[in-house]
Amino acid sequence: SPCGWKETPVPKRRTQEAKMPMQSEASYQAQVLDALERFQWRTFSVRKSSVVSAKTGKRISLVTDPGFPDIVAFKGHLKVALELKTDSTASKPTPEQVGWLEVLEEAGFTAVVLRPKDFTRFNQWLNREVHDL
Repeated sequence: SPCGWKETPVPKRRTQEAKMPMQSEASYQAQVLDALERFQWRTFSVRKSSVVSAKTGKRISLVTDPGFPDIVAFKGHLKVALELKTDSTASKPTPEQVGWLEVLEEAGFTAVVLRPKDFTRFNQWLNREVHDL
């Protein structure tokens, strides 16, 4: 990617795996926030909230600019911006989300798209067992 944050491709599920329920983004967000709390990070998480404009019919975010990451967290000099997605091949970051990740990475954040399949590595990163997400 242009700013170095990486998103690994989502593997196609085999028939047997497809029968397993996919973790929702909301459930995954709770899991990630719990992990950050266990490792004593300060967090800000975005609650999805929007309305439809009576004038334009477009959906308007009530909380943040469109595309702002789901979680921003801080610990000492470390700062991370996380855009959460499910493991579905259809779950991809929007251009606005990519734009925010790029801006935050330029500002010194570790900025990543994080999926449930990445959770083990994320925990290793929080525990400083690995240095890159």
